[in-house]
Order: sequence, then C-alpha cells, then structure tokens
Amino acid sequence: MNKKSKMLILVLIIVAFIMAGLIFLNSKFNRAIEQGQTAVEQNREDIFSQPGFCDPKEKWKSEAKDDSGKVQLISEAEFKLIENPTECTALHWDMKGEEMASFVESHIDNWYAGDWEMHESSLYNVGEGENTETYYSLRKNFWLFDKTTGTDLPWEVEVNYDAVSGRLHSIGYSLPNKEDMRLAFIDIMEQFGEDKMTSGEMFEKVFKGLETLEGDKYISYEQDGYELYMTEQDYFTGMKKNKKYWMSISPSI
Repeated sequence: MNKKSKMLILVLIIVAFIMAGLIFLNSKFNRAIEQGQTAVEQNREDIFSQPGFCDPKEKWKSEAKDDSGKVQLISEAEFKLIENPTECTALHWDMKGEEMASFVESHIDNWYAGDWEMHESSLYNVGEGENTETYYSLRKNFWLFDKTTGTDLPWEVEVNYDAVSGRLHSIGYSLPNKEDMRLAFIDIMEQFGEDKMTSGEMFEKVFKGLETLEGDKYISYEQDGYELYMTEQDYFTGMKKNKKYWMSISPSI
C-alpha cells in the first residue's frame, strides 16, 4: 500500500469519527430538547391541575375545534341598523361601565402617576353558524402618554361595558410592576365588594402561578364568580428588554 492510499484511509477514518461524534452530539441535543419540553409540559400540567386554574390555550383550542367561538365583526353602522337590540349574551356585572370608568379615572394616578389620556372605542361581534352569541361592547381606554417623546407608553387600563344596557363586561390593565398591579387589583375588587385581604391573597395566588410557569406565560383562574386572566410579556426600551404584565377581570358562571 503506497503512502497516498494510507493517507486516504486515515482521512476516511478521521471523517468517520467526526461524523459519529456529530451524530452522538445531535442525539444528545435532541434528547435534551425533548426532556426540556417534557419538563415544561409537566410544569404546566402541575399548575393547571390545581383547583381554579386552567390553561387558556386549551380553552381556545376547544372553541376553534367545535366552531363555538366563531364570530363575525360588524361595524357600528351595522349595529345601529339592528332593530331594538337587546343586551348581548356575554356575562355582565350589575355595575354600570360608566361607574367603573369614573372610578378608574379618579384612582389611576394612585396606581401609577403620569399623563393618562382617555380614548373611547367600540366592538360589535355576532356569532356565525350555530353560534348564537353576541358581544356589543363600548370601551374606555386609559393610556399613559409620554410627553417627552410624544408616544403612548405600554401601560393602560380598559373598561368594557354593554352597548345596550351599559352593564360592565370586564376590566383589564397593564402596569409597570407587580406592586402596581396588586394595588390596582385590590382597589378594583373593593368596588365589587371584596375585602382587601381576600383580594390580596387571590392576586398572589395567580401571580405565583404565572411566575412558576415555564415557556409561554399566560394563566386563567376562577374563584367566587370571577375569572382572572394574566400574562407576562416582554417589551423593549431601546436595546433593553423589560417585563410587563396584563390582567383582565371578568365575571364567571
């Protein structure tokens, strides 16, 4: 065997070792990913199996599968053509939306002081196919405005209420940190007649569940006629990544 043949065999052996090594590393990498995904799924299952908690994603999948959530958006002009419209089929509180909006306007600086601006909008949905649900909602949004840059900041409070009866549908908000979120929650729940200790414990339970989650962070929780939805998201100021939270409070069956 000449020198050239020996070199070729040596190169082939080295390539074979390299390929074997890459296959081994790729296999370990894939196993690590699978184990990580399994751990995340188990983590979510552990949290959502606790009383009151559920995975909003599973609820959305269920609605999409059986068409029960299919709706058609209609314009305000189309809504006004409806003869003698009745209160929509969504859940409501007896409290009027205007009452909650006035409360927010008078307390919002206690939650986070700044240049808040109020905007009004509306949303009208009617069910498609076998879905007979309707949602006629007026909305008052309170946005925090940055006068220095002339832009809206990612903090807001929204109050949704029935366009026919005026009864409150929900209230949602996003504030800079946990303590601001907690203070607003306790104040809002007090308007529904809940005591501060019970509300504080409820908030801590939901927040702890959210923070314990791995992967996508969104959580739903029901207690005493309330449905709470909370999520954690990232936002950027320049190159800096920050956290922000969103919580909505709605009536439950």
